[in-house]
Amino acid sequence: MEQIYLSCCEYELGESRPLIELSGHIESGVIDTLMQLGLRCYLRTETSAPAMALASLARTLKCMRGIVPDLVLYCSTRMLDHSRDMMDFKKGSSQLGLPLTPLIGMSTNGCANFGIAVVHACDLIRARSARCVAVVTADTCARPADRLTANNSAILSDGAASCLISINPELGGFLVRGTSIGTDLRLHDEVDFLKVYRYASSGVRSVTKRALANASIRGSDIDRLVTMNVQPNTLRFYSKEAGFGADSVYNYEERLARNSHVFGADIIINLVESTTELMHTCPERACKPLLALSVSPAAWSGMVLQPASALLSELVIKTTLKKTDLEGPTLVDAPSKSS
Repeated sequence: MEQIYLSCCEYELGESRPLIELSGHIESGVIDTLMQLGLRCYLRTETSAPAMALASLARTLKCMRGIVPDLVLYCSTRMLDHSRDMMDFKKGSSQLGLPLTPLIGMSTNGCANFGIAVVHACDLIRARSARCVAVVTADTCARPADRLTANNSAILSDGAASCLISINPELGGFLVRGTSIGTDLRLHDEVDFLKVYRYASSGVRSVTKRALANASIRGSDIDRLVTMNVQPNTLRFYSKEAGFGADSVYNYEERLARNSHVFGADIIINLVESTTELMHTCPERACKPLLALSVSPAAWSGMVLQPASALLSELVIKTTLKKTDLEGPTLVDAPSKSS
């Protein structure tokens, strides 16, 4: 069976705003508690979710080197007018050069929708129903009061992310070694959070176990966990149920403070940023398998990923250039016009 790759990862973020400015819209005690737990900022934009999705998708298409996807999966948890958003996105995708590419919208599964859509894309490729699938997600909040999640675990931020799922190793990215998804319809309207956590713990354990089994590796082979930006207590819960410690989420506190919770886009943002940071600080760790875990109260997905050699080469170049920019040009004996 041909190997599957997750590549061309891009994202679009709203403007960073101080969390304290939401105090007039969300109970001040809740804001104070979240700030004590490490939250500092959230991301806000006046741009619509479809427009943000298209901006991210445009960059993904640019790095695809002329490849046209067989299908586009568009995810959003807050399609207030599903048909209008889909029409706006379809119109914009035509302007990006995809007038005939089929488009499927997904608005269920909460913030796990992007991870689940990526797994569906992998399944389509395994079934030979497609060879290249673009996956994009975007969400924004219309009202400040809507930014607090139901269980007070995070403040929602505006943003979008996109990637390509394909069999093309030349695009680099991450080798998809194993995937799994799970849902529990009993939890969609459940208000008893003890029940939610009980069922969710079972769901997280199940998708982790199956993803590891499908990748033919053990939990001890996983170097780090990439998951959602939620407050530390919730993160510890999900990490524990997946079989890992909270410290397995690399440099989590910084991203939580900077971005808060960017809906389903968290997975791509944290995947790219943690891998790039590790290439700069600890390259041997960056090469190891990781578990990307998307979670919502009623749906979960697990993906065992490993950076492909082409991605690592690209990141080496980027981190070298970044280091050169920080340190200034290297002095030589004679001037040179070569770059």
